[in-house]
Amino acid sequence: MTEQELRTLLVNTARGWLGRNEKDGSHREIIDLYNSHTPLARGYKIPYTGAWCAAFVSACAIAAGLTGIIPTEVSCGRQVALFQKLGRWVEEDGYVPQPGDVIYYDWEDGGKGDATGWPDHVGIVAECGGKTIRVIEGNYKDAVGIRTVKVDGRYIRGYGVPDYKGLAQKEAGPVRTAVFRVATKEDPLNLRSGPGTGYEVLDEAPKGTVLLGRDSFGGWRHVARFTEEGKLIEGWAAGSYLTEVAADER
Repeated sequence: MTEQELRTLLVNTARGWLGRNEKDGSHREIIDLYNSHTPLARGYKIPYTGAWCAAFVSACAIAAGLTGIIPTEVSCGRQVALFQKLGRWVEEDGYVPQPGDVIYYDWEDGGKGDATGWPDHVGIVAECGGKTIRVIEGNYKDAVGIRTVKVDGRYIRGYGVPDYKGLAQKEAGPVRTAVFRVATKEDPLNLRSGPGTGYEVLDEAPKGTVLLGRDSFGGWRHVARFTEEGKLIEGWAAGSYLTEVAADER
């Protein structure tokens, strides 16, 4: 995938959770995904009643398979420190972010000088027209919602800027074509339009289905199969549910 496709992957994953909220408990899906991830940051599981903005960003990274470039945490400040450790932290005045950047806020900024306090909130940049930024945030009015802010706005603490370009180059090498069999415990396996749970489900492959594997990315595999009617079906499948078929078994 290209750098732009990776950025779009994260944003689309976040969009897929718009509307999840505390009132009806639908936000628990996000918390559950974060808490099930290993290694769990500091071994800490966030409760359903906890502040979950950073957990939302982390869950998006987990779902999109991007935890190699987006550190997972439930603390905004600790997540910023992890971005700083990676050398991917930006707090320049006037920085114009790109979709897929992670924006942090300091609500206690006094409006004089640069905001340097502990970050209080975080979201994922979805769009930026040069003057305004649309941000998808978890725990925004107790839900996943969209906030609009100005570029270099008063409360912006800074940005975590994931290394999408480096990851795209790393994953760009040739991949050996292989034959796989669906090895789900429960039937069936979803084939999606992209490498992540935020992508649309295109088809379902029953347990035992033989698939031709092509490109791979972030633990996902681009696969193809023919239906009984001879129709070609292509999509992305989670590699953890695929078992390679030896040549003598084909």
